[in-house]
Amino acid sequence: MRRTTSLGMAVALSAMLLAAGAVLGLTDAQVTRGAAVFEQSCATCHGSSGNDGFATPLKGPGTLVRFASTRELYDYTSATMPLAAEGSLTERQYLDVIAWMLAQRGQATGNVELSLATLDSTPLHGGTVTTPTTAPSPAATPTAAPAPAAAPTATAVAATVATATPAPQQWPTTCVDLNDIVEAHLGNDDNVGIYQRVFGDQAEQGCQNDHRDDVRAVFSWAFDQTAPSADPGTQDLAWPTDCVDLNDIVENHLGNEGNVGIYQRTFGDQAETACRNDHREDVRGVFGWAFGDVTSSAAGLPLSTVETVVHS
Repeated sequence: MRRTTSLGMAVALSAMLLAAGAVLGLTDAQVTRGAAVFEQSCATCHGSSGNDGFATPLKGPGTLVRFASTRELYDYTSATMPLAAEGSLTERQYLDVIAWMLAQRGQATGNVELSLATLDSTPLHGGTVTTPTTAPSPAATPTAAPAPAAAPTATAVAATVATATPAPQQWPTTCVDLNDIVEAHLGNDDNVGIYQRVFGDQAEQGCQNDHRDDVRAVFSWAFDQTAPSADPGTQDLAWPTDCVDLNDIVENHLGNEGNVGIYQRTFGDQAETACRNDHREDVRGVFGWAFGDVTSSAAGLPLSTVETVVHS
């Protein structure tokens, strides 16, 4: 007997349901569960109504047009959401919240829940059901993140970010940490640990003396100061030039590859504004030494002592 593949079973099931006149896609109970998932895991960024937050609107005219199908929406959501906790929900929770989004778009409910088998037969746009000749694997991850929808204003981002629920991450806590992370990022492996080897117990002081002007040039925004010009004689390496750069470098260093570029994907042109709102206090705590702010300096503290926040 020929073995039926999971893809073949999904297409066959969809065909049988259509022939039987069943409504494909979602049920009232599933939409109710999806609403609970949305409130718990999505509303912080997208707003309580799905279109009143600082992140991409999920309902209303012109929304979700970057996705060609319900499966593409599912693949993207399950791979990249929630923010800073990508892939942390269960398969059922992702399906339920997609069902909730479809209901908000006017999709009728019926007697069959949205599942991996019915994703391809459940329309996302215009109510047209299509059964593709070749469907992607249910666990497929998009090769490229879709472009974000129109970005909100900087004022709206700042106002909403301040109330979001934070999730802890680690940023460099000292000048030496930052230097080593950036050196590793640039592939200058011989320079990783160079301050510790040359200065020993005075490594942090040596790094701060070398990079004080550079830190001031990069992070003056966190201290409400006009950025001074970096002294080109102190170092010739490409330190992070803004909040988004630093976030991406550190996320990559920590192995959080899914978080690299997350601000750009979520906030578009307002990525830097959102990142600065998220990380202002962390930058003040870590790099206060460069601005004469001793009380906020975290220099010399263990890595676990200072944590940053990335909104989920």
